[in-house]
Amino acid sequence: MTEGNAVPSRDLLLAELPDAVFLEKDGVIIFASDSIMRVLGYPPEAIVGMSLESLSHPDEVSSLVPVRARLAAGEEVTVLIYARHAHGHHIPVEARLRPHQDAATGSDVIGLLRPLDDTSDRREDIARVEAAPGLLANRAGDVLFLVDGEGIVLEAGPGVHALLGWTADELKGIPLAGLLHPDDQPAATAYRASVQADTATGSIEVRARTRGGSWRWFLATGVMVSAPEAGGREARRVMMSWRDIDALVRDARFAEREAARLRAIIDVALDPWLMLGPLRDRRGHITDFVVEDANAGAAEYLRWPRDQLVGARLAEEFPALVENGLLPAYVEAMESGGPVVVHDLAYPHEIHGGTRRYEVRARSAGGSLMLTWRDTTPVSLARDELAKAESLFRAIASVAGDAVVFVRDGSVAWASQGAQDMGFAADADFASVLEAVVVPDSAGDARTCALLMESHPGYAGRLHRADGTPMIVRAHPINGTGAGSVVVITDEVWTTGG
Repeated sequence: MTEGNAVPSRDLLLAELPDAVFLEKDGVIIFASDSIMRVLGYPPEAIVGMSLESLSHPDEVSSLVPVRARLAAGEEVTVLIYARHAHGHHIPVEARLRPHQDAATGSDVIGLLRPLDDTSDRREDIARVEAAPGLLANRAGDVLFLVDGEGIVLEAGPGVHALLGWTADELKGIPLAGLLHPDDQPAATAYRASVQADTATGSIEVRARTRGGSWRWFLATGVMVSAPEAGGREARRVMMSWRDIDALVRDARFAEREAARLRAIIDVALDPWLMLGPLRDRRGHITDFVVEDANAGAAEYLRWPRDQLVGARLAEEFPALVENGLLPAYVEAMESGGPVVVHDLAYPHEIHGGTRRYEVRARSAGGSLMLTWRDTTPVSLARDELAKAESLFRAIASVAGDAVVFVRDGSVAWASQGAQDMGFAADADFASVLEAVVVPDSAGDARTCALLMESHPGYAGRLHRADGTPMIVRAHPINGTGAGSVVVITDEVWTTGG
């Protein structure tokens, strides 16, 4: 063995070449034939010390585990892998592996790598391409064009028909730039010139016109084609490859539009909105949040210019968040992915002063915490006042001589003591109780009362109790249909003094 690249027997090389051959010992390549240069672009000495796993696409490494197990069991295995080429891309390769205990080389596995399209006919085609680039175009899935120094189409691959609807013959002799969108023609012409001057880098995106008149996006890449026997325009021929990226570009444009639309919605939203980034200590624990983004609503409510608000630290600027437990809740939401939903939160306003009430919502997304809040102070105050008013109403109704019943959706929601004495209990059906209270002759009026008490102007009438005592019944709707009604029952004898 020579240093760094063990040499197998001559018979082995003659049996396996021209495909790339390698030998392994304990999963490490100890020899690679010279043909590895043609297959993967690496010189043999560059492969020594590597493994088949390191040459494979990362997504396929796990699939080689059972292959290794079968080799260890003495089986011969043929598997398809995507091997990494020296230029950085991956190509489909058929790998034939079999156990090979060889005392001379120390190997335990012999492997053969053969590109899927690497047949003898294919090799002959590639050789002819040097003189006729059209043969390469005929085998390509992309759209390939051979153009002269002025950009006139000399040859076109068949992919042009599948993707654009044109035939190759229709495009011969026309300027390739004529297929492009007018806005893309200057950039395409400049790119072709840079290819001819050997200063081009990368590719460009262009729109090409289909036979039907629509536009399709392509990624265009050009390389010079040597023609030493030609002169003039022929000596500066360029092979252009167009890769179809229409779906990718349109999806990207759609994503950009959706992002812009979302940004606009956020910016015009009345509720404040913040995007917070977590700040972690050396142990990875979140200690604070920094404002990464804010909408106009947040800047206006906090009375901070947006460019100053972005970059502020939450705990430093709003220390009450730590005291009332909101910051720990944000940390938990960031780590667990769960939401934070807080209603009617009393919070001291550092800027406006005083205590305000809020509805707060937060959730982690994309490594950040999305936070929005709504000042519900007016609603909370109104609710408190309403509760006070209702308490006052019930207190007055309880000591009044009249029977007072609050009805919602046909059922008794609340009844004063006088109404309870008459038989009106909570959750009872109001119409049934009222009909039971009056004499049969008044049953029709009782049903009319039940039907009209939630309509405007409600109901007012005289009914007689079972003992013959007349009573005045008035039903008043509250804030329209559905909110409920107040029914007041007054003893008529008592009102007239008997």
